[in-house]
Amino acid sequence: NKWDPTFLSFQINSIFDSIEKGIKAKKSLILFPESALPLHLNREPLLEEKLLDYSQKITIIVGALSGEKNGVYNSTFLFQKGKKDVAHKVILVPFGEEVPLPEFFEKLINKFFYAGASDFLTARMPQDFIINGEKVRNAICFEATKPELFEKTPGIMVALSNNAWFTPSTQPFLQKRLLRLYATLYKTTIYHSANSADGGIFPPESAIFNLPWQNDLF
Repeated sequence: NKWDPTFLSFQINSIFDSIEKGIKAKKSLILFPESALPLHLNREPLLEEKLLDYSQKITIIVGALSGEKNGVYNSTFLFQKGKKDVAHKVILVPFGEEVPLPEFFEKLINKFFYAGASDFLTARMPQDFIINGEKVRNAICFEATKPELFEKTPGIMVALSNNAWFTPSTQPFLQKRLLRLYATLYKTTIYHSANSADGGIFPPESAIFNLPWQNDLF
């Protein structure tokens, strides 16, 4: 269980090891899954400083939480050339990240089933990064299979998933089928990183032989 504090050091070192392997392999970008760092990354200055240092040699995209005064976001962090950018999730998983019921029932369910935790906060609209000169849409797990995230045909999308919630089940297989469909439907190449399941690159059928970053991604 990666949310167990006793495993946190192992998880962080695993991230560092993967980054160093990517640098050694001379890749320009490394993509980690949703919540790969199970902590409020914006409140960990030493860890952020280390990732910023690594980003001088390789662009890093990693999922983590963002803790703010008014609540917590499920976020994607981009570290690139010594700078940081953050994009937050827009569409939450019902009864996983939010309770889609009136406030009274929301608080009651969160109290008894989620140890009093609050629903995650959300961004108002889909958010884009600029990565190696390309505009890239951010998507986190569930929302990568929602039409709202493909507004204005982004062209390139990074999708980070935590599929451990759903294993063993058919969810990873169904998610891949939907990503392939949406890639073609919205003419967008999707770069997918998942834990507990294989990720992959899902291009529109017409672009399968001409993919940006095809040889650069670790």
